[in-house]
Amino acid sequence: MPQFGAGFPRAYKLLLTLSELGHDILFLPTARDAREMPLNKDALARHRIQVVREPRQADVAILSRPHNAYRYMPKVYGRMPAIYDTEALWYRRFDLQESITGKLPGWATRYDEIGLCRLASMAWVVNLEEAAILQANGVADVRLVPHCLEPIREGLPFSERKGFLFVGGKMEADSSNEDALFWLQTEAWENLYQQIRQRLAVAGKLETERVKGFEGVDLLGLVPKLEPLYQGQRVFLASTRFATGIPWKVHEAMANGIPCVISPLLAGQLKADHGVHCLVADSPEDWAELSAKLHDNEELWNRIREGGFSLIERDCKPEAFKQTIVESLADLKRNLFPVTNHSK
Repeated sequence: MPQFGAGFPRAYKLLLTLSELGHDILFLPTARDAREMPLNKDALARHRIQVVREPRQADVAILSRPHNAYRYMPKVYGRMPAIYDTEALWYRRFDLQESITGKLPGWATRYDEIGLCRLASMAWVVNLEEAAILQANGVADVRLVPHCLEPIREGLPFSERKGFLFVGGKMEADSSNEDALFWLQTEAWENLYQQIRQRLAVAGKLETERVKGFEGVDLLGLVPKLEPLYQGQRVFLASTRFATGIPWKVHEAMANGIPCVISPLLAGQLKADHGVHCLVADSPEDWAELSAKLHDNEELWNRIREGGFSLIERDCKPEAFKQTIVESLADLKRNLFPVTNHSK
């Protein structure tokens, strides 16, 4: 369910890449929504993916995200080499969230992510900052596995687009996406909407009432395919205040050719430059002013759109994603079955 967000798009790309490389895959879905949905096992089987309900012996176990690593690392440790795909270091997000809001979501658990990485044979990260953190804490084998996207230049031209887009995946209480949407609606949206009277489309599963009922906002719910929205709306808004790793949704929006206004936090994670790859807004006044400017200025819109494509080409090369996976698996195999030199 890549449209669900929350690390699913990365897991989806990982599964398809492993399939393309010719591997047989045992897939153990753990999220409640994935367990309860009717998985299309025939379609998965065409990708050499067999759905299982418990861990089975394999050549390599890949554990994605801390709650899965915490639950399943003891079941695979010592039985097979394990790769911990961090997706992001969640304790850093929780620290930032608590400093901003003073509270954490009810489901928040502070797993020992560093300890889990030490137990794994190898750790995958999405950026060099988190790689450095793990290496400084004694994790021996850390590999950078970036996002995997290519520019998609299809989509409507500037003149045939209108409106704003916010994508949130699953927006439950005190989640980063729900907080970002509520902050945007209460701090900047009214000013922006009164300026240019263009609507905000919100894609994602809403689970709180406080984000509902705002003028000029269309709540679309969980959208099966986001590409028509990316390629039909004019401006993408990402007002995230706490997160770690790298924001997939901004990468995906840029790859699909919708220029972005984003928070300084996300700009730092993306290594994106204001006025080149995106526009970066901090204060409510900035959000209203820059969003309106990007929406109405065709020259600026085209320039930022091209800048977004250039960032995707710089950081999200599918070959780099695939090559790291190939090298990781080859190195694990080499370490397990070293070649013995019998020559005299």
